[in-house]
Amino acid sequence: MEAQTTHVHQPLPPLPALGQKPYYTRILTLFPGEMDAPLFCTMQIIDLNHPPFAFEALSYVWGKAKSPEHLFCDDGHLEITVNLDKALRHLRLSSMSRRLWVDAICIDQTDLAERARQVQYMRLVYKRASRVIVWLGEKQEWTETAIAFAKELVRLKADFIGNLALPSGGVRAPAGEPAQIEQGRRSDAFSLLSNVYKSNQDGAEALANLCIQEVVASSYSIVKSADLEIDMKDLLSLLPFVLDRRGLDLEPTPLQLWRVVYEMPLIYEQFKYSHPEGSIGTMLVILTSIRDFGATDPRDRIFAILGITDEGLEPVYSITESNWLADVARKGYSWISRRINSISPALEPTRHPALIPNYNKSMREVYQEFTRYCIWKPPRLLTVIGHIQHHEDPETVLEFPSWVPRFDQCRIVSKFIPELSDAGVPTKLQVYIAETHDNPFHPSSPFSNPIEEPDILQLEGFQVDTICAATEVFTQETDGTFSPASLWSQLFPHPLFPRVPGQVLQYQFSNMATDVAFLQTLCAGGMLSACSQLMNSSSPLGKTRQSRLEQSRRLAAQAILRWLRERPEVDGDAYPDLGPPPIDEFHVSPMERYQYQAVSLCANRKVYRTTTGVLGLGPMFLKPGDCIVVLFGGSFPIVLRPRGRDWVLIGETYLHHDEVCLGQLATKAKSRRSQVDVTRFRIR
Repeated sequence: MEAQTTHVHQPLPPLPALGQKPYYTRILTLFPGEMDAPLFCTMQIIDLNHPPFAFEALSYVWGKAKSPEHLFCDDGHLEITVNLDKALRHLRLSSMSRRLWVDAICIDQTDLAERARQVQYMRLVYKRASRVIVWLGEKQEWTETAIAFAKELVRLKADFIGNLALPSGGVRAPAGEPAQIEQGRRSDAFSLLSNVYKSNQDGAEALANLCIQEVVASSYSIVKSADLEIDMKDLLSLLPFVLDRRGLDLEPTPLQLWRVVYEMPLIYEQFKYSHPEGSIGTMLVILTSIRDFGATDPRDRIFAILGITDEGLEPVYSITESNWLADVARKGYSWISRRINSISPALEPTRHPALIPNYNKSMREVYQEFTRYCIWKPPRLLTVIGHIQHHEDPETVLEFPSWVPRFDQCRIVSKFIPELSDAGVPTKLQVYIAETHDNPFHPSSPFSNPIEEPDILQLEGFQVDTICAATEVFTQETDGTFSPASLWSQLFPHPLFPRVPGQVLQYQFSNMATDVAFLQTLCAGGMLSACSQLMNSSSPLGKTRQSRLEQSRRLAAQAILRWLRERPEVDGDAYPDLGPPPIDEFHVSPMERYQYQAVSLCANRKVYRTTTGVLGLGPMFLKPGDCIVVLFGGSFPIVLRPRGRDWVLIGETYLHHDEVCLGQLATKAKSRRSQVDVTRFRIR
């Protein structure tokens, strides 16, 4: 059967000038039929504030392949993808209609204004839906066994906690069932979990980040594969076991974010943290977690997470800091904003333009505007700069300014942890830390000056040093070995090992020997060990900058000494400055082991030495002649390359320099009596 015309969506009613804001959308009514019969439906516009009937929401990977069959809707037809065609056929009932919300159908994808309008309240769709169906795809050979065993794990997980982390064995097979069969069922179950959160059954595309919003916003959601299904909350509860079994794998995976989805409500409740209902964190935290997710439209990296983040749900979070007094102010600001919005739906005074979906803007405009917003947001820290991971030499890339993170590109390095460094944050905190120019809060407002040079970011800071030597880009050896000596040989004329007593050079920028400073630089001063401590409430890090730095370096020294004592070619006793031999050699997590830390942080980076002898770990595209700069408001120094009166931002760097890490140089630079030259850097 063939429809004569393409279906034209009935326009949504316009927003009223005054009164409560209606949230209009369309609901698809899928008519009954057999599996191979053509798909027929009708659509009806409803106000989500007052839905006249119950409906379900479908979450699925769009895919790119077009189905040869059409969806016949009212007096026309719609093209759909193969994935949607399969999902609708499995969801269609044989004897009664089924009401569904499907984003590709219920939003007119050809109308950019409507698309932006509906994206703003998409979270409400999932909240109002009776349930969300996460479509995993058609059955595979192992799916039925895997889902059955996953359900079994949910029922018995309290008894399995101590055993599931083991790579093999440890789970007692049911009576009469061979252990090897039980082991196979366990492997299938873990494969299922990885597939649910990583990719569809064809491996074509990672599960879209929109699915996160759907699961978080809904009161009830299921994962469905053909006629099999399992409760999403049950599946999420198994994630800690999956991650423990995988270990600390460096392979990009969205599993960590799904664990956040499951654990964040528990964390909020434990620490009494004030957050908007439905949020799983700040935008930058979530953007870090979804870096390896797929997205059909790169602009949805920003727009699609507005419904699950602090700033997106409550824009007032973008203009206030995080403390108890701010929580009181936020409630007042939010109440005022809601009152104004109820009078006129078009008015939302606390929402920055970067937090409003607008598909008329290019990806570059969306990312550029969001980056400026992050820099403006109080207390004006440059955390967003740490998200820059150039896949190409930024000097040769013309379509994007070097200071704008490419959130559409997967991660290529492990991100430095901003909470463990204060390079650009003076010890005497100001209300606003970053010193910006030509960066107004609301450039389109009549009360703000327009941005004169949109592609130039102007920030104040000071130059620390210049790179004089750098290693090749670090990549792990194919046999899994790790050789600091080969990196050392690219920077120094004498060998790293063996250590010769009486010939140990002191490192003048920290209280340690140069060889130890080098080994500490490879693991960024024990950053991952400190992070492990930070997540362990039983042994938290110190409260002052100095105590945190000392504890981090001490943890790194212990990890280095463990590693040295495992090397047959190294005399561990030649390093008394690293402290006494560790007594917990068999009770440390992988994150606390030196080789893991160094490999994960050095991967796709270079180690370098400056003209004054400072050691650092920086981005892969740095080269001799590049400058090490501290920008006010930045957690870590950055590498800048001079080009005329402008600079190219190469990336964030770890610098093994106590005064820099502690923010002492930044404090001196802010002092009126300082001899540190403060410069306005024009970054393009």
